[in-house]
Order: sequence, then structure tokens, then C-alpha cells
Amino acid sequence: MNINSRFKDFILTNLMLYFFAMGVWSLWSYFAFVGLEKMDWQGSMVYLPHGIRVLGICFFGLKSLPALMAAEITGPLFINPEQYMGIWSLASMASLASVFLARELVKYSQSNIKGSIVGPIKFENFRLLVLVIILSGLLNSISVNIIISYLEPVINL
Repeated sequence: MNINSRFKDFILTNLMLYFFAMGVWSLWSYFAFVGLEKMDWQGSMVYLPHGIRVLGICFFGLKSLPALMAAEITGPLFINPEQYMGIWSLASMASLASVFLARELVKYSQSNIKGSIVGPIKFENFRLLVLVIILSGLLNSISVNIIISYLEPVINL
């Protein structure tokens, strides 16, 4: 593969992932913010933007970070700019880091087993993907809550 082909691959992957993430942000915002005055929190039950992070990082690796970072910054600003200001951008970067850390934990845990039945890690196996989703959800909740509680202790809604 020559350099032009790799660069074209990189750009197309990031564009596709960015537009897909923005579509998911807009779909999720309908569930999260439409019934806000009635305190109907359906969007909080299934946080779809986290799924985009997991799929992007598991299938495309570090190549997906520019698109995911751009979507994490611009997605909330386009949808609801009053709610997402200040420290929230740092919290979304911690969310990306939690997915990457969960992916590396799963890869590391499988590589230590000699004669492993599983073999090399491929995230086409849905079980490993679900494990990354659960681990990254746990790491995401811990890291984001720590960042928000320490860096922005008073949040006015």
C-alpha cells in the first residue's frame, strides 16, 4: 500500500465515522432532550454516543481518534450548547480514554494465556466487544464523575 492510499483510507474512515457519530448524537438527543420538561429521561437509559466510541476504537483503533474527538466536541455543541460547556469537553476526552483503556485491558488479558483457545484478538467476536462495552462503561462512569465532581463541583441545571 502506498502513502496516498493510506492517507485516503484515513480520511475516508474519519469522515465516515464523524458523520455517523453526528447522526447518532442527533438521534440520541431526540430521546434525551425532547421530554426534558416532563423529566422523561429515556435518553439517559441507553447512551448511544458511547456505543460509537466503542465501535470506532475497537474496529479502527487509533485511526478513529480524530473523528471521535471532533464528534465529542462538536456533537454536544450543535445539539444543546447551553448544557455542554466548560469541563464537559474534558470529560468526553476521558470517555474516549476509558474505551481505549478497556480495549487494551481486554487485549492484554488474552495475551497472557499460553496456548489460549481464543487466539489473536479480533473484535468481530461479539463477546469481546460486549466485554469492552461493560469495562469501558465502568471506567467511563468513574472517570467522568470524578472529573465533573472535582473540577466543576457546582452544576446549575
